[in-house]
Amino acid sequence: SSEEMTGLFHSLEDRFGRLDILVNNVGMNILTPSVAAADEALWDKIIATNLKGTFLASRGAVPLMRQAGKGKIINISSIAGRKAAMGMGIYCVAKAGVEMLTRVLAVELAQDRITVNAVAPCMVRTQFSQPFWCNESLLKQIAAGIPIGRIAEPEDVVGAVLYLASNLSDFVTGEIITVDGGSMA
Repeated sequence: SSEEMTGLFHSLEDRFGRLDILVNNVGMNILTPSVAAADEALWDKIIATNLKGTFLASRGAVPLMRQAGKGKIINISSIAGRKAAMGMGIYCVAKAGVEMLTRVLAVELAQDRITVNAVAPCMVRTQFSQPFWCNESLLKQIAAGIPIGRIAEPEDVVGAVLYLASNLSDFVTGEIITVDGGSMA
């Protein structure tokens, strides 16, 4: 909520006096058979968590980054934001929104020396995706669509995030780095 984000960023300012890097790493999906038949409350929940949460956190970070004279916002998207997937339609729409939010903020905040980029992984072995990878036959089916032959591990995503958080990426903004083992190639 807006109130929670306001409180969070006031606490950050009080404790640290500045904010250099924000990583918006949020994901929430409930399998849905069809977007066309989806319950409105479910739509609102998935969009609010994935897209609105990223917006609210980014909006809260900007004043602190402007005060510091620079900053980096890194959004975690998903290849689902570019490739429709059965049972994940609302999540796909939300992550597509995160990617456009990334680009819009990159243009709006560039003059403030705030870069905004995203990382879009394929399925990553996390608690979030456990319903998919704990089913051996489903995992094999998913891995078959990834040229490297497996889903990503969290460590596979870290390098892209660290690059975007480092000074090496100071001239990179509005980009989405795909970390997918070649599945979108």
